[in-house]
Amino acid sequence: MKADVTLWARTCLQCQQANVSRHTRSKLSDFVPPSARFEHVHIDLVGPLPPSEGFRYCLTCVDRFSKWPEAFPLVDISATTIATAFYSGWISRFGPPDYTVDYRPRPI
Repeated sequence: MKADVTLWARTCLQCQQANVSRHTRSKLSDFVPPSARFEHVHIDLVGPLPPSEGFRYCLTCVDRFSKWPEAFPLVDISATTIATAFYSGWISRFGPPDYTVDYRPRPI
């Protein structure tokens, strides 16, 4: 019965949309402390997610100084799509960061 419930929860669309996903624990890194906002940005990819208006992935960006988060929907995770989303969503509004940290080259 436990296996049936687990299988049902994993295939239920509403369960997946309400599921809180946790990042895996990674080795801590040494980072230069930021001295101003928007100079040090951490980016990550989330997905694949259940499709919503054709979007299946999400590019997340967080400013290390102010903790300001931004999320940009993506149709795919090609380098061109990610670069375009980062440029049009983050750089065009806040300027280019001095440091950009990418946690994982593959989506979660």
